[in-house]
Amino acid sequence: MLRRAADKGLALPSRSDSALLSRLVQSEDVALLRAVERFRDTVEEGAAARAAHGVSFYLMDLAGRLHSYYANIPVLAGEDRELIVARLALLRAVRQVLANGLDLLGVSAPDTM
Repeated sequence: MLRRAADKGLALPSRSDSALLSRLVQSEDVALLRAVERFRDTVEEGAAARAAHGVSFYLMDLAGRLHSYYANIPVLAGEDRELIVARLALLRAVRQVLANGLDLLGVSAPDTM
């Protein structure tokens, strides 16, 4: 999705800011964003309990949420360029969280699926 966006000339800012993320108001957008935000707490809880399975369960849940989001939200469709860029930034954040979580578990993340 991010590569297709780049092919269409949609450039993402190097960092996502609150103004960009404020465009994410649909329930699906908000649910995925909240799931991403839980990553830090999940990792801290897993480290404190010395239990990696919490991170594994979190990553499976996040991947499921991403699949549902991808199936139901036409990220690259529409005329609202700011919303498209905000959704792409959200997808980039999900990709990064999945990669970081897998790395913590000692699993490499593929670049493409």
